[in-house]
Amino acid sequence: MNYLITDSSAVSLPNGSSANSSKSDLIDVDGMYKSSIVSSDGEDRFEGYVPEDFSFDLANNWDPIGGLGDAIPGLSAITGSLDQVSKRTLGGVQPFKYFSPQTWNGPSYLSLTLPFELNNWESSASDVLDPMVSMMRLVTPSTDRLGRLQVPGPNPIKSGLEQYADQAKSSSESGGTVSGDYTDFLEGKIFKCTVGNFFFMEPCVITNVSAAVDGQFEHGSGLPMSVVMNVQLQSYYPVSREDIEAWFYASRNGIATSSDQSGT
Repeated sequence: MNYLITDSSAVSLPNGSSANSSKSDLIDVDGMYKSSIVSSDGEDRFEGYVPEDFSFDLANNWDPIGGLGDAIPGLSAITGSLDQVSKRTLGGVQPFKYFSPQTWNGPSYLSLTLPFELNNWESSASDVLDPMVSMMRLVTPSTDRLGRLQVPGPNPIKSGLEQYADQAKSSSESGGTVSGDYTDFLEGKIFKCTVGNFFFMEPCVITNVSAAVDGQFEHGSGLPMSVVMNVQLQSYYPVSREDIEAWFYASRNGIATSSDQSGT
């Protein structure tokens, strides 16, 4: 996103401020065109503008399954003999179509990439370099006093997971449900990603940060005038149908959810 700022000595903005005012005085962007990444402790917050084009990536893991016929009583001998005939007469095995399906191998993680454009409004140090360094720090581990690398993101809480396992076991036996959410099981840096008014995801992790540095530098300091950062994020947990319905504000936007359709 490019901005053209005219000479501050000759311009007065409609709101009464001058053109050498802060960024918030110069640019007024509706929330529906903003994206943000915020940490649960409030120490880290990055805000940018929704790009013209962006995409979500979510896969479904299916793998071919072999030997299904062998698992059905009475069919193993038949399929085995037919395989031997195929090898001898046709030079290869001819599998049965309905004994060769794919099997679901588990869910995946939703991922997306958000750009953040950093521009020199007051100084390259505060507007460009500092936020760029802060964002890059979030994908690097810190070291403790013994030199051990610390996880740059959420950490599972052992006691919380043990309590969850006990709840799951008792609920399975009693026919009940398990209560609680991810905040009971995690500590450390936990991030929430928001895109406009229609999507949010939590908890998520930052998997990659790239910075494209403009070749123009601030006079005196020698720091870059602008940087475009592309931040790749991914859901921390495998994505379920309930997550999709919650993250895309499905109910609020009038989209029928599975719970609506089932009448619950």
